[in-house]
Amino acid sequence: VQFGGQFIWKTNGAAVALLRMIIPTLFVVITARAVSDEAFQGWGARGPPLVGSGQPGGLSWLNGPPPPNATSPYAGVTYMYSRSEGGAGFSGSRSSPVDLWIHVFDAHGNDITTADPATVMYLQNLHTDIYGWNETIWLAELHRCCQHTVDINKTINDKANLFWELLSVLVARRVLAYHDGADPMLLFGPQCFNNTGGLICSDNGLPEVAQISVVSRPDGHRDPINPVTRTISMLVQRPFQVQPVYYDVEVPNMLQEATPRRELLDINPSIAGERLTSTMHLRARTVMAPDSYPDYNLYYLPVRHLVLQGEVPNPRVPASSLKYATVEDLQSAFTTVATALRNATTAAGIANRVAAFMTDKYYYMYRIYNFEYAGRSGVAGYEYYLLDEPGSMKDGIGHVIDQVQLVIGSNVSNSRVVRLENW
Repeated sequence: VQFGGQFIWKTNGAAVALLRMIIPTLFVVITARAVSDEAFQGWGARGPPLVGSGQPGGLSWLNGPPPPNATSPYAGVTYMYSRSEGGAGFSGSRSSPVDLWIHVFDAHGNDITTADPATVMYLQNLHTDIYGWNETIWLAELHRCCQHTVDINKTINDKANLFWELLSVLVARRVLAYHDGADPMLLFGPQCFNNTGGLICSDNGLPEVAQISVVSRPDGHRDPINPVTRTISMLVQRPFQVQPVYYDVEVPNMLQEATPRRELLDINPSIAGERLTSTMHLRARTVMAPDSYPDYNLYYLPVRHLVLQGEVPNPRVPASSLKYATVEDLQSAFTTVATALRNATTAAGIANRVAAFMTDKYYYMYRIYNFEYAGRSGVAGYEYYLLDEPGSMKDGIGHVIDQVQLVIGSNVSNSRVVRLENW
């Protein structure tokens, strides 16, 4: 495969596409499709400038909704990322289905993603390189090239643990040929190292690209660990300027899980005595940090438990115990909780309140999927990770998230942007 004028050796595409899960994967023809901008109305001029329903061009890797009555998150899936053995703290192999969009732009702001077949081929192969990895192939290659130069188990775990944001960063680094400070193993893969551990691949990227937009969307219907659909929009400008990342979390509203349990999730509260039927979106914007990104649950879970759902007998069915007289009252409750997350002085109180919900009733999936973190298992490990360890919710999130917003339905005028800069 040719990358930017430099020929490099690459694992056979069919082999790369074979994931360890029981569901076979096939990388199919990529369709050109833009991302809807509905999720980002209300951010105004500060919103993601390269994501919009009117944006032409672009490449997408889309799974579509699960089939009716699906009992597996992998039913009908084409594109997923292998979390592998021990990935993200879970024992046992699993994969994460994800939709992805890529746009590349020249110095004049023109979308040139599909203007040249060579660019399309480059991006197709890059997508396979970054997202289509296979643990079995990597293990074999690591033992061939690097058993004396790298910690193989750590390398596999690091690859499996990459957040969606960091995968987007790897794509941007390759496209912009900005490799400084990057782990070459994660950037290129072990097939690009010789038998003595030396890097033998090179990639000039796409020199004509001035900025790249990568949008990831894990589907909550297909995520038994985090059953929430969220969209993560990232823009990186040459030479390597990562702009604030935008998150859109779709609050579960009659969300049917594609799992054996077939849970129907809905956490909408009541307004004036009637269940709110509109879909809500919780949005956030990060402080610029190219190599470190927050877990969205740091702001979503306090809103879920303290603003939207409250204590319920069975969270696996539509249920909320919270009632508001008006939409304005709901937004006021959201503002109070969001503002308290700003710094450690007030965030510790929020973390203590959220801790009451860290039980098997709400987070049994961390037991079922054998979550391990810092020597703690199941829900206890997740609670420590999210609430208690240094840098977690109890210490505040204003240093990593500078704005949050709750939008109810399509009426952005009812929302409030809460600024969380760590004053």
